[in-house]
Amino acid sequence: MINPLDIESVDVLKDADATALYGSRGANGVILITTKRGKPGPTRFNVSYSKIFSTVQRYMPMMNTEQYLA
Repeated sequence: MINPLDIESVDVLKDADATALYGSRGANGVILITTKRGKPGPTRFNVSYSKIFSTVQRYMPMMNTEQYLA
């Protein structure tokens, strides 16, 4: 799996371009995925955090055991 945020570019090679590079394996076309490269400098970390609180707004009226058996 490739993280979508790490993808720099996606190239699609068809026909002669693909077969010239990959031979018969590229006959149906080739997809080239280029990932981002590291940059010199200090290491940075990006963190995002979210928390969602939710409660039930309204409960449905339901039967108890005695009502159900009746």
